[in-house]
Amino acid sequence: MQSKVSMIVPCYNKVKWIGGMLQSVNDQHWNNIELILVNDGSTDGTREVITEWEPKLKARGYEVIIIDQTNQGPAGAVRTGMLRMSGDYFCTIDCDDRLACEYLTIMAGWLEDNREYDGVSCELEEKEWEYQPEKNIIWKHSAESPNRLENYIFQRMVISACIYLTRTSYIERCRVIQNFSTIPCFSQEPQLNVPLFSNNGKFKHIPKGLYLRNRAARDTTAIGTVSKNMRCMEKYYDLIALSIQALDKPFAQKEKLFILKELGRLKAYVNWTANFTEAAPFWQQWIDEYISLVCKHFSFSPESVRKNVSFNNIRIFFQAFEKWLLNEPQEKMPKIPKGGRIIGYGALGKIAQKLLPFLKETPYSPTILWDNAATDMKLDFESLTSNDMLLILPASLDILREVKEKLQNIKSEAICVDNDTIIDYLGNILFPVFSENFYFTPYAATPDRKASF
Repeated sequence: MQSKVSMIVPCYNKVKWIGGMLQSVNDQHWNNIELILVNDGSTDGTREVITEWEPKLKARGYEVIIIDQTNQGPAGAVRTGMLRMSGDYFCTIDCDDRLACEYLTIMAGWLEDNREYDGVSCELEEKEWEYQPEKNIIWKHSAESPNRLENYIFQRMVISACIYLTRTSYIERCRVIQNFSTIPCFSQEPQLNVPLFSNNGKFKHIPKGLYLRNRAARDTTAIGTVSKNMRCMEKYYDLIALSIQALDKPFAQKEKLFILKELGRLKAYVNWTANFTEAAPFWQQWIDEYISLVCKHFSFSPESVRKNVSFNNIRIFFQAFEKWLLNEPQEKMPKIPKGGRIIGYGALGKIAQKLLPFLKETPYSPTILWDNAATDMKLDFESLTSNDMLLILPASLDILREVKEKLQNIKSEAICVDNDTIIDYLGNILFPVFSENFYFTPYAATPDRKASF
């Protein structure tokens, strides 16, 4: 018999979308589901849709629990549901998103067959209006990473809690429910992710887009201006701080995480306001604060760190420092073939426009530019030879996968270099202080080193 999955859905004023979510739950191939729908004070007809779906879901064979409460926000709704769950596995999904029909079959099936694992994650796929396909959101830093808590704090991985299925026994071991903060009620993610990522659980990542996030239903009231984005990140990192404080960890270890939290907050300010020109006056202030924290806690001289840092190369700076901090290996650029071309793929994208000026000063400066959006940058894969090198400038791993599939289909031996490798290469040039051979020992290697951190 299949193990029971407790699926908690916080429901608040999503009358337009909740029916699609419930349909996707009804279409699951997994049969043993305890569906806990927490109606968080909806006023738009969401509760009526739940009522209509209740008999259909029960007829499907699911156990359906409906809880009505005054509005407490997503955090309060999730905690209410967790107090009632009785399944072997736990997941929570947003009421305006949808699930691939094999969401549970694949993830719960993995946990059924691999008892030594505590949890499993999948890829998140964004969908446009009426769920027209968009690119998969694929990240290298999955839950399998030994630095997953640090990667989460630095937002180097998908932060959504909806892509995880976890054993409830691991939830209990991590004391998630007992330490779950509902104030501020802004989000439920840090309260789940911080303890689950900090307790040495064994996780598996499934490289499939099983969770379908509805881009059309995103709450635009929480973002949209510089000030709103900043408040959003401030609340989010307040919850991360509260979740760190609640961990059953030594004081010194939590102090280190608080430092990373401050670095993550400043990085989020920069990243989340990057498209707002009115934020430009703040960027240098946030970057300066970030650098000051790096120098203070990791014994670097300000001159060695500040050299070459600008808003245009801040992503390169962040990656160089974070890889040093977490003792992650740097990707190496392949040798340049003789007599071939260096092709910059996706040259019109925002990331490409920031990288190309820095590549121009290196041997890897593209000799030709390709982009689907320009008639004078026509893609010509058939012309590629083994002497050609493709620099994939966009960060999307989905684009990288598409390019590699095209090369494989035409049996091309052209060299393909991903964005992460390009960033590492430029990081070594611009910020040698964080290179692999620098004499300070990274945090992840020897956490008890004598530096002030």
